[in-house]
Amino acid sequence: QLDIGTINIGYITTGDVEEDAYAALHYNQFKNAYGLAGAGNGQVTVEKKVPAGDSDAMAKAIDDLSSRGCRLIVGMDAGYKADFEKFAKENPTIFFAIAGSAADESSVEGNLAVLNASVYQGEYLAGIAAGTASEKGKVAYIADSTYAPADNANVNAFAQGAKSAGAEVFFVNTKDVKA
Repeated sequence: QLDIGTINIGYITTGDVEEDAYAALHYNQFKNAYGLAGAGNGQVTVEKKVPAGDSDAMAKAIDDLSSRGCRLIVGMDAGYKADFEKFAKENPTIFFAIAGSAADESSVEGNLAVLNASVYQGEYLAGIAAGTASEKGKVAYIADSTYAPADNANVNAFAQGAKSAGAEVFFVNTKDVKA
C-alpha cells in the first residue's frame, strides 16, 4: 500500500514536458491528479524522452528513478507495457502504472496497473463548465495543430458540452496563431 503524500514518484514520458505540447498536456494532467491525491511537486522526478520500445533507455530511466527512492513509477505511453511488465517482476517493491488507452489490461497483476480514461468525458464536462462561465455565451477551443486531427472526439465532446450550456463555440488551431 502506498501513501501518496509521502512517497517519491517517478514519471517517464516519450516527450519533453517543457517543450512538447502533447507531453506537457499529459504531465500537467498528472500533476493535477497527484496534487489532488496529496502529493507535492518535490516528490516527483521526471525522465524525459524515453522512447517506447527502447529497453536500454527504459532500464536506465527505471534505475535512475529507483535510485532516487521512487516507489511509484508512471509511464505515459502504452508502448511501455512490455518493459514495465519486465521491470515490475524484477522490482516487486516498486509499483508501476502505464497511462494510455492503447495498453491492454491483460496480464496486469501485482505491482503493475494500466490507467485508462475516456478523455472525451472530461472534455464534455469542461465544455459545460466553460459554457456556463461565459458571460457572453461564447467559448473558444484552442487546439495544438499537431494533435488536433487525432482528437476529434475530444473536441466534439467539448463543443457539445458548451452548446448544452447555451454557448457558441469557436475553434482556433495553434498553427493559425501568430506570436
